[in-house]
Amino acid sequence: MSESISEEKKGPLPESEDTEFLNAYFAPGIEPDDIAPFWALRQKTLTLQAFVTLFRGSETDVLLRLLVLSE
Repeated sequence: MSESISEEKKGPLPESEDTEFLNAYFAPGIEPDDIAPFWALRQKTLTLQAFVTLFRGSETDVLLRLLVLSE
């Protein structure tokens, strides 16, 4: 039950090197950005990348990063 988003609602998305890679997961003729929930996640790409960076590594690495950020 995915609804398409009209062009006027879309707005710019961050350019990503994985656009072609993502297209491989969708049926031919389906654009990932036409699927509302997926498009909403793509708008948050920079935030998601920050979380991936923050929580990458061992538990100790993550705890140290969180400690530094809390100061």
